[in-house]
Amino acid sequence: MVKKSLFISIVFAAIFFASINAHACDVCGGGAGLNSLGLLSTSSKNFIGLNYGAARYRTVHPQIFETDPYIEGISLNQKVEVMGRYKISPRFQVLGFVPFRNNTLNDTANYAVNGLGDASLLLNTQLVKKPNVKWVLGAGVKLPTGRTNKKIDGLVIPNIQLGTGSTDIFINSNLIYKKKNTGMINEVFFKYNTPTNWDYQFGHQGYISAMGFYSIQGIKADIFPQLGLRYEFQTKDLESHQYNITSFYSGVQQLNLQAATG
Repeated sequence: MVKKSLFISIVFAAIFFASINAHACDVCGGGAGLNSLGLLSTSSKNFIGLNYGAARYRTVHPQIFETDPYIEGISLNQKVEVMGRYKISPRFQVLGFVPFRNNTLNDTANYAVNGLGDASLLLNTQLVKKPNVKWVLGAGVKLPTGRTNKKIDGLVIPNIQLGTGSTDIFINSNLIYKKKNTGMINEVFFKYNTPTNWDYQFGHQGYISAMGFYSIQGIKADIFPQLGLRYEFQTKDLESHQYNITSFYSGVQQLNLQAATG
């Protein structure tokens, strides 16, 4: 896949919703988004890379009283992520992710926050490494490096923040099967979110994905168009972890049709 030990790869991903069952801004993510390795596990080289991702949502605020008007808006979350990998041994690799985010919300007014997000560190071990099959397991930690005090109308809205204010733990599995120029990527990811620094706790997150890909030979690097499905979920948030108060408008399940190139 990669013909140089040091390279920069820009990944453009478009996510189209096949079906959604959502009642919260949790689907928007903010600083609580999820990482995906994709085809990165097929290479054992050290590298520096760059990811770009964007998600746009239409929002509707629930009515508190019957006479209240519906307030509609548009939320746009963008992320540019610097990433890198260092090979410790033939079986173990360390990966780092440092995101820079721009989150906007336009409804009754225009709100925006941008800057450093929450950085992550991941340790992977390669359990299977054959010419046509590769299987990687890993575990990591997300650090509270992103800003968490952006206020809207005097309130801190968790889902527009650059970070979550919490130190979270995650695990992942990445299985890739390839035959000639075609293949399949199967990923499983789960993140256990701890309480934030203001006693809010985002729901635990995870996804299962299956992506087919095709390899197009290049001069210095190959191109891999990808298409597949991703089921993603987040359990309900706790407005107060200390008192176990559940956030009613939280929790999400969604099935995405996603396309990407790497």
